[in-house]
Amino acid sequence: MLDLVYPFLDKLNVLWLAQSVSPAHEKFISNLIRRKLMCAIDQDIPTPSRDASTFLLYLPEGESQELTLLFLHYILHTRHQKVVYLGSNTALSDLRDACHSLHPDYVYTILHDPLSRLTTQSYIDQAAEILGESTLLLTGPQLFFNPVKLPKNAKMLDGLPDTLQFLDNLQSEHK
Repeated sequence: MLDLVYPFLDKLNVLWLAQSVSPAHEKFISNLIRRKLMCAIDQDIPTPSRDASTFLLYLPEGESQELTLLFLHYILHTRHQKVVYLGSNTALSDLRDACHSLHPDYVYTILHDPLSRLTTQSYIDQAAEILGESTLLLTGPQLFFNPVKLPKNAKMLDGLPDTLQFLDNLQSEHK
């Protein structure tokens, strides 16, 4: 994913911007990658370790970064963590219901696209309040385009490399 798929998607994006490929091409490739990720997640279902953290993964309404979220799901599975995948277009009310019943250790989301109904700050504040004791893990360009003040239970991760480093550090803490 890191060495082949993401560089390929970056090149595809450049071709799309240059109007050398159509949105249909991008959708076709994205869906192929999505299917492969879902198969990999289903094939490799290791038993979570006893001290595994519970991660709840979701995307806000209107967010389009599902491939990255699926890849993180796969990574967490291979690291023997518990994962609850809510997927895309998750309303804050649905997030509240899920957190109320699951009490995850970490809730991960991506803020890549501008939010349609709330400012980035307002969205983060509301999501963090919903989580209670859980830690909100945030990534995406909207955090840098619109600098925000993070609530106590929120942590900003600078893209996939920083997310992987966070997971490495978390795993070494539990050893």
